Amino acid sequence: MGFTRSRRSVLLLLLGGFIPFLILGDLAEDVWKQGGFPFDVPLLLTIHSTAQPKLDVFVSYLTKLGVFWGVFPAVVMISLLLLIRQKWRALEFLLTASVGNEQSTQISSIEHSADIIHGIHVRQLWKETGRIY
Repeated sequence: MGFTRSRRSVLLLLLGGFIPFLILGDLAEDVWKQGGFPFDVPLLLTIHSTAQPKLDVFVSYLTKLGVFWGVFPAVVMISLLLLIRQKWRALEFLLTASVGNEQSTQISSIEHSADIIHGIHVRQLWKETGRIY
């Protein structure tokens, strides 16, 4: 019995997407049950202790510069190349991944939900140190 194209796609989706997701979820659950990583809070506090308003502005500018002058032109160039070569699936994947990467609101809400679920309240850590940015 040979696999049809649709069955092969479902099998690839299962093997390449769902099973690794289950493994990652199982590992995350094990870490959560153990109370997280022992270095998590000290690392966050160390990073926060080096924060300065001027450094925050500089790093924010550097991040925007990297996305605008690095990632955006690369995506445009690769998109044009794929469009010229008529690689529709690769173009669709690239554009979907690029647009999905820009959805920072969704990502931050997912991170916030994970923080609440796992009990890692970074803002509370900052309040305890007396420095809130």
